[in-house]
Amino acid sequence: MDDEALDGSPDAASLGVWRLVGLGMLLVGNTVAGLVLGWLADRHWNTSPVFVLSGIAIGMVTAFISAWLQIKPFLSR
Repeated sequence: MDDEALDGSPDAASLGVWRLVGLGMLLVGNTVAGLVLGWLADRHWNTSPVFVLSGIAIGMVTAFISAWLQIKPFLSR
């Protein structure tokens, strides 16, 4: 069967896959955003890896906090 059931609602299995894809994109996106912002700050202030490393760390922390907030409602079921 395709992605939609007979009543027009998305299939539960495909919905779960898309939530996982979105969660992965969230993790990667926050980390890359921290990397890019850190790289831009390093270029502006001419500091070598200081802001890149800080940006990656902050991006990863915000990514995991965001992921936890999205996963938390499913854990309480």
